[in-house]
Amino acid sequence: AIIQPGGSKGDEEAIAAANQYTTDTGGRTVIYLESGTYDVAVETVGANGIDGWPLSVTGDVVLSGASTGDTVVLAHAFDGSRAARAIEVDGGSLVLNDLALVGDGHGEGGIASNGDLYVIDSTVSNFTQSSDNTQYLGGKSYVSDGDPSRGGAIYSSGNLIVEDSLFENNRAAVGGAVYVDSGDASFVDTSFVGNSVYDLYATRYQETKTIFDALDLGAGNGAAIYNNSAGYVSLVDSLVTGSYVVDDLADLY
Repeated sequence: AIIQPGGSKGDEEAIAAANQYTTDTGGRTVIYLESGTYDVAVETVGANGIDGWPLSVTGDVVLSGASTGDTVVLAHAFDGSRAARAIEVDGGSLVLNDLALVGDGHGEGGIASNGDLYVIDSTVSNFTQSSDNTQYLGGKSYVSDGDPSRGGAIYSSGNLIVEDSLFENNRAAVGGAVYVDSGDASFVDTSFVGNSVYDLYATRYQETKTIFDALDLGAGNGAAIYNNSAGYVSLVDSLVTGSYVVDDLADLY
């Protein structure tokens, strides 16, 4: 499938329709995005993404652009509220090749994958992942159930291979750019620039939702990568720079 930006169906629907074809036929689909900016509205948490985004990948899909400077997929929340992840790989495989996937920085997160995810010659930037119960007060992040957000750009519980790519300005409580929950992950010739984790506080609420007590959980770890997996995580010829961590915690954890 060859898609141009600004088509009659809308960018998110055109890409989603090509992806749905893969699911229906059980085959492998290459979706080629010609040069331009694709403006995709991501539905709020709980939406099924069938006619739009989040893009739910259950088959084998290649999403390929012209280059990271020429093909930009700009993902933003549909109605301004906290959206679901822009792309969800559910048991299938996804290859991102020669494109930039860019968030609006307002808590939707980039990619969640429990399948096979390949990021090749691509950029994933400006994603912030918030937990369902996160509130921001006085410059601090509070979560009512003590469950921090994980993986601003990518949350992986499958297998992850990244080559010749860039993660920039992504943010979460734990694993600012990438959180590896299970499976193996490999990074070759990849740069992590300006990714961050933030202070996290667990809170209890009255029925009025007014905070009356807060427990400081400290800062998250792994501004670039957090490995929660028993699997193998490797970095070869890669760069980590400009990360923001609190209290000298680790870029890589």
